Amino acid sequence: WFVKYEAELRENLQESFVELEAQAIINGVILTTKIDRINLYLDGSFEIIDYKTGTLPAPKDIKSGLEPQLAVEAIVLSKGEIKNYSGLKISQIKNLQYQNLKGKDQNDVKNVSDVEELILAADVGILKLLKIFNGEDVGYVCCPNFDIYKEDDYWHLGRVGEL
Repeated sequence: WFVKYEAELRENLQESFVELEAQAIINGVILTTKIDRINLYLDGSFEIIDYKTGTLPAPKDIKSGLEPQLAVEAIVLSKGEIKNYSGLKISQIKNLQYQNLKGKDQNDVKNVSDVEELILAADVGILKLLKIFNGEDVGYVCCPNFDIYKEDDYWHLGRVGEL
């Protein structure tokens, strides 16, 4: 399945990059990411791919920001630089994609809808979180949604998205 899919994909690819490390400094905070794959198409547009062996995120969770991985990677790429590829500038991101690689006929490809809207919302969200993070009167909070925040000695260390 993967080899067939890849052969069809390469007909429109200029270049493909894998396991890229990128970073951006946004409001004085260094955001880093490791991206599974970026495809550069013949038309100059880019696609960010994340490979999963487990369940793909639900579209509603992607849209709501509970699964922000690809949108955050897009922001880091557009505002920062890629380690070992500092000359490569990511501008027009046409697609964000999850690929589920389980083997045989269980594979799945999910393109994220409303890419520009999703990236813009993530950008606004990151700036809001960084403002809180950098605020002298508030400081860092693990969960900006105070309706579900629990005050105890360790909750702030948890992965809130999994609750």
